[in-house]
Amino acid sequence: MTVDKRALYTALPLVLALLVYVTLVAVPISPHKLLAQIPSVEYYVEGGKIYMRFEGVSKPIYFVGVNWFGFELTDYVVHGLWARNWEDMLRQIASLQFNAIRLPFCPPSVRPGTMPSTINYNYNPDLRGLDSVTIMEKIVQKASELGIFIIFDFHRIGCTEIEPLWYTDSFTEQDFINVWISVAQRFGKYPNVIGADIKNEPHSVSSPPNCYYDGRSATWGMNNSRTDWNLAVERIGNAILQVAPHWLIIVEGIQYTNPTSDNVPLYPTAVYWGENLRAVRHYPVNLPQHKLLYSPHTYGPDVYVMPYFNDPNIFPNNLHSIWNQNWGYIRRELGLPIYVGEFGGKYGHGGDSRDPIFQQKLIDYLIENDICWWTYWSWNANSGDTGGILRDDWINIWEDKYQNLNRSIQYCQSKYGIIKAPSYTVTPTTTTITTTSPTTTTTTVVTPTVTVVTVSVTDIVSVPLTLTFTTPITTTVTTTVPVTLIIPVMVTTTITTTSPVTTTTSPTTTATPTTTSPTTSAPGVRYSFTLNADSRVATVSGCIEFRVSGGSTTIGGVTVSPGSVLKICVNNDNALTWWIGTDGWLSANDLDASAVYVNGNQVLSNTKISLSGIQADLSTINSTLTITVTGTGQTSLTWNGQTVISGTDSRTLTISGVAPTTSKAMNLNIGTTTIYAEATATNYTLQ
Repeated sequence: MTVDKRALYTALPLVLALLVYVTLVAVPISPHKLLAQIPSVEYYVEGGKIYMRFEGVSKPIYFVGVNWFGFELTDYVVHGLWARNWEDMLRQIASLQFNAIRLPFCPPSVRPGTMPSTINYNYNPDLRGLDSVTIMEKIVQKASELGIFIIFDFHRIGCTEIEPLWYTDSFTEQDFINVWISVAQRFGKYPNVIGADIKNEPHSVSSPPNCYYDGRSATWGMNNSRTDWNLAVERIGNAILQVAPHWLIIVEGIQYTNPTSDNVPLYPTAVYWGENLRAVRHYPVNLPQHKLLYSPHTYGPDVYVMPYFNDPNIFPNNLHSIWNQNWGYIRRELGLPIYVGEFGGKYGHGGDSRDPIFQQKLIDYLIENDICWWTYWSWNANSGDTGGILRDDWINIWEDKYQNLNRSIQYCQSKYGIIKAPSYTVTPTTTTITTTSPTTTTTTVVTPTVTVVTVSVTDIVSVPLTLTFTTPITTTVTTTVPVTLIIPVMVTTTITTTSPVTTTTSPTTTATPTTTSPTTSAPGVRYSFTLNADSRVATVSGCIEFRVSGGSTTIGGVTVSPGSVLKICVNNDNALTWWIGTDGWLSANDLDASAVYVNGNQVLSNTKISLSGIQADLSTINSTLTITVTGTGQTSLTWNGQTVISGTDSRTLTISGVAPTTSKAMNLNIGTTTIYAEATATNYTLQ
């Protein structure tokens, strides 16, 4: 690429200044003091609007979009990639005129080397072997090409629950900051990244007044540096802005703030996690105001039935009084923009019948108050309490839910015109090199008139580091702690080592059986398979996935309740029986499961389980069952009279569908024993 002379002249003194600083002071460089590769874009707040300055031109923007979750869970990747291609998903988001995605994450997902699960590589072959953060970077880059803004959200520390504070007993505030620094350094170069949603939904572990003093609940305005969220945001936000000064710092509400601010007339304790911004009036966050964006989360009765939903004086026609009191006054009275980071519900597709009215009233409120910044929860089909924009097939959308949101999209477009995120070519980060012995890094700074190749390298070392510049200035700095060196965009880089280098490689993974989508949505399918326990004779493997609609149980410490998506995979040679009747009841007695997933999260592996009394709704979930049978010379398998397995053959039988239209009889003959199994399905294939 051709060097931008203005950028080169601006950055060259920075490089030389860094060299002089290292030469004269001879102390380790703090990683968060080093800037990310900053694109020619800035996001800022001014006059009640959010602006984007791109390549010297400023204009107000709206961003309206969706939350696409998964990186914050132990899958370490956005959900739905088991059902379709990731780029198709992004293109569909853009086609619906959403121009923003909020990406929740937890620390392992942004740490190089973490490998994702639940990806069907038949749909996503280009993701095979990639770690989670590289996949995240591909998503960000593709979103930029499609005009989609990205907001990063630190959603969970431990990837399993939403913690009340930004630290835990085993994860310090500095750990929290370090994660953000790594995210800002890696993704700050992408012009479509708006900013950092510092922490998802700080909340309380006790009720007022104890929550203000218990030392374990998030507070605001209590002058307690350990629990005051407003003070934490100042520390964390300043650290992020040192690395990515072009980003916005997004500050969510909490649950309970302080006794004074929470002394309000309407249902003072009836607030959702992340919703309460009452304390901003008297305790605003002390960050540069043009970089600050407040962000409430609010929900309806599908998530939790607040008492005001049962008050006819509030619901439905006076919901605005609740919103004004808890967060809307920031827009209406203080004149600041508000970004509603989460809201949503099932919109009448199950759940509380009042939810559609709630969502309609909220969109009315956003339009009436010129609030054109929001991300809906969620894009995903598998959000248990809200559902998603996508139906359970992960392809089609809930049209009525979308049309309600589209009222705001059309309003915002009429006010601002059609806004798309900026895009230009960025070299993605692809490899992290870790060394345990001395490494020499030679860096050549080119002159402004030379065309160079852009290279982005992050080299983390705990050994002597030599920087050689052709200015000509040469210095050697020896450090005893890790140093992170971000090479500016106009620098060409060569890395040489004099000893073995350890690189991160992708672990070998077991392929998930290929499944096919059901061809109908009628309820009811029946599978019953029994195989002999003699491991010398036959093996069975496969997965079946369904949505639980009645009954509940606990698997691996996780509650499987109505609405949960349960996936059971078998890869063993022990006796098993699955029975899913046309009435939707599942039983699996003494089932040796190689893996059990609840809502996409693996909760068990290589474990014997027993399920009974769980009602399975198979009308909207891909209920394909794949069975692989390997013969050992004594085994034969017939399917409706057709020989499938004979002798030592190995064949795969795929049965899919959800409509009990035909019955196919399967006889598994082990030696002289015939075992009968019946499957009612719309189609079947032999491979």
